Amino acid sequence: MFIDADTLIVHPDIAFVFAALEDKEYDLLAVADEPQSASKRALGDIDMFNTGFLAFRRGAPEVQKMLDLWVGQIEQIATALGKKNHEGIPNSPDNLLGTDKYWKLVLNDQFSFAHIVTPSHHHPEVANLRCAELPRRFNYRGDGSEPNKMVVNHTPAYKMGMINAYEEHKRKKQLEEEQAKQEAEEADEEEEEDEVEEEDDTQVQKKRRRKKGKGKKAGQEKRRRKKQKKEKKKKQKKQKKERKQKKKQKKQKKQRKKKSNRRNDEL
Repeated sequence: MFIDADTLIVHPDIAFVFAALEDKEYDLLAVADEPQSASKRALGDIDMFNTGFLAFRRGAPEVQKMLDLWVGQIEQIATALGKKNHEGIPNSPDNLLGTDKYWKLVLNDQFSFAHIVTPSHHHPEVANLRCAELPRRFNYRGDGSEPNKMVVNHTPAYKMGMINAYEEHKRKKQLEEEQAKQEAEEADEEEEEDEVEEEDDTQVQKKRRRKKGKGKKAGQEKRRRKKQKKEKKKKQKKQKKERKQKKKQKKQKKQRKKKSNRRNDEL
């Protein structure tokens, strides 16, 4: 079973589709397109299937032929568009030539599929394809006012809801990315500021160490000078003491000599 990305299975009756295919009674199950379909109008309001829902037996030979023909039809249209040869497009809606609608219409899968299988006509190569048309509830394209009748919700409202949800998700994701980017930039700025502060701290520490080193050296020099001064005073005191001692010894010697001379005179 193939369903469009903008559809939602909402009822268990979808099991009927698989049961019908397993019974091998049908090769293809599909739902008729809505009257307002652009592809339907472009092809003269013929009855056609909406390719938003297709269920088929993959092993059936007629199904494989149908798929091969469909691919061939799409390739033929794409090649003709590439060569700007609208005459190579079957049932080309020439009234839309030169507009964006033309491209969108002829590249639509329903436009190409309608040349292979419709509710009332099969391509000669798949004339034996056993096809059944399912009620529109299996590919509900209404306004959503009959929710109990839906098996597959393919309403424009649901599609727009999905688009809006996607846009909201994309917007939130973009905001998250921008916020993450901003946070990353702020983190980088903080890291740079931290590095600058750290560098400043390092410079301050270096200055302090230099200042401390200078102070230490100054202290050492002061202590050295104080020691030298102390040693000098000690030396001077010692020298003074030695001079005083020598002077005393000299005086004592002189007195002894004088005393000795006096004795000699007495004798």
